[in-house]
Amino acid sequence: MLAQPRLVVVIAVEVRDVQEIGLLDAFAGVDAAPLAALWSQWKHAAEALAAAGTQQAQLDRERERLAWQIGEVTKLEPAAGEWAELEAEHAKHANAQS
Repeated sequence: MLAQPRLVVVIAVEVRDVQEIGLLDAFAGVDAAPLAALWSQWKHAAEALAAAGTQQAQLDRERERLAWQIGEVTKLEPAAGEWAELEAEHAKHANAQS
């Protein structure tokens, strides 16, 4: 036996506020609470995804900067103990300027 087709009528209504949406849902006999909960979860997940994307971009930039710095230090090929000597000299000059 074939299911009888249902006639669905869609009425375009401009809904201005949440109270009107609630009235329309009640009139239609629709419980929108599960949909509202899912939408809220989706919104939080979308915000978390955007924040993670921003954080990932920052981490990528930091990684590139650090890789460049490591490359520059590697090019210098400091001898054993030379780095500590340079830091001490830098600190001495920095203190002399202040």
